Amino acid sequence: MRARTHVGRRLSGTRLAGQEARGETRLRDLLGGERIAEMDAVDRVQVSHVIEMCRQCRSLSEAGRLLLSASRGRKSTTNDADRLRKYLKTMQANQDSD
Repeated sequence: MRARTHVGRRLSGTRLAGQEARGETRLRDLLGGERIAEMDAVDRVQVSHVIEMCRQCRSLSEAGRLLLSASRGRKSTTNDADRLRKYLKTMQANQDSD
């Protein structure tokens, strides 16, 4: 456990920590503080990364190809944009049901 604490302290002052804080702020702006409070940390990280990739890419298809590349070959259809759209809709539906 000591190594994790040490690593956590080292990262807290880095640019990575600042990026994580900005990601949390963006996520809170999109989903609301109440919804964020109900999410597990791993879910917040995942959703934040997906949103950031969508913002950086020119299209939902491009973001889907980058985010879903590992599982792409195992799917019967490779409509990455549709898969990503469904994921994002699930996040919205979860927000709406709260």
